[in-house]
Amino acid sequence: LDLGARYDYRYSDVAGYDYKNALYKSTLRFHNASATAGATINLRKQQRLSINLSTAWRPPHVAELYSLGTHQSAAAIEYGLLLNDSTNEVMDIKDVTFETEQALKWVGTYQREGTKFDFEASAYVNYIFNYIYLRPTGITQNVRGTFPYFRYTQTDALFIGADFSGIWRISPHWKLSPKASLIQASDVRNNDYLVYIPSNRAEVALRYEDLALYTLKNFFVESKVKSVARQG
Repeated sequence: LDLGARYDYRYSDVAGYDYKNALYKSTLRFHNASATAGATINLRKQQRLSINLSTAWRPPHVAELYSLGTHQSAAAIEYGLLLNDSTNEVMDIKDVTFETEQALKWVGTYQREGTKFDFEASAYVNYIFNYIYLRPTGITQNVRGTFPYFRYTQTDALFIGADFSGIWRISPHWKLSPKASLIQASDVRNNDYLVYIPSNRAEVALRYEDLALYTLKNFFVESKVKSVARQG
């Protein structure tokens, strides 16, 4: 059994200039507690079952609050949570319906170890209140060209997923290793999917290894095939 708890406090003193070259200042304080509880049960024949339930929180990054302008590496214009949707003026955080991210997560893992085959399967459910993400909003033009633009926004998000992996020792020198990752993320408030979530994927690897092949030590050669689902 394991239990844990922690308390975090973050203080930020912010100052900057908006697009009108007007000075803005703000003092930001975020604090919260988080906890975790878990258990691992040893089953027969080298099998284990682990279960964990935890809470977490995340204060916003300053970029998520105050971004205004082109993100050079993404060639996109980003607007922070504290920018007015109409005027892009910086607002005080007290005047915005903003909440820190809060999460409740459950994870279950089954493991089996054997002489010929190892297997591990994990499933998880992660509900994030006030999830912060960049929402595609439209296209804009300026003297530098045409850019997509995004606004940081919040919603309640539900992440459900599973991971599988295994090792099949076909012979002393050959082994086959399959694995897969599945995930679905939903925008609960708007009954929609979330953007920029990795798509489902699976792969299998065939490996030949020899600890002492002629003058070579720890020699191996491996071939891998990966399948990545198309985003829909």
